[in-house]
Amino acid sequence: MKKNILLVVAMLWVFTACNNKSKEGNTETANGTETSADVNKTPSVKTSTTDGTSDNKVVEKKAEANDNKEAEAMAQIKFEQTNHDFGDIAEGTLAKHTFKFTNTGKVPLIIKDARGSCGCTVPDWPREPIGPGKEGEIKVQFNSQGRSGMQTKTVTLTTNTQEGVQTLQIKAKVSSTSKMQGPLKQ
Repeated sequence: MKKNILLVVAMLWVFTACNNKSKEGNTETANGTETSADVNKTPSVKTSTTDGTSDNKVVEKKAEANDNKEAEAMAQIKFEQTNHDFGDIAEGTLAKHTFKFTNTGKVPLIIKDARGSCGCTVPDWPREPIGPGKEGEIKVQFNSQGRSGMQTKTVTLTTNTQEGVQTLQIKAKVSSTSKMQGPLKQ
């Protein structure tokens, strides 16, 4: 029994050792042999300039083409504006703004989630997919109760775009409605 366990452990060690060596590759260059630990690296090409000097350039056209195909296969969101300033508002005001957007991609846009930076900022977003070329709205409501001074809040959208995240921002200067009074005399 002990021999069988030892044999299994030895075989596993041999297989894992073989797999590690197969990932390493040797390449020959004009100057000698280069050892590469990663065979999947982007190949480099040696080009000559007009004055006879060498210029190493990395072949990135294939990677760029793949990135472009992936970007085309994703939705794209374009907002009319991503910032809104309510200006001066009184404390207790429920300020509302609608951010309008267009899906400029070739596939339906899905807004997976929308989160306000705090409980006073509440977004309302479309739960259904927005088709290519179609428009949509994100309604944002800011409750200024208990707030004073300059307020900057954000709404973070999680989407199926290449960026994955889009941020909207609202601002307001909240003036306090309560008057400060000194201690009460009894």
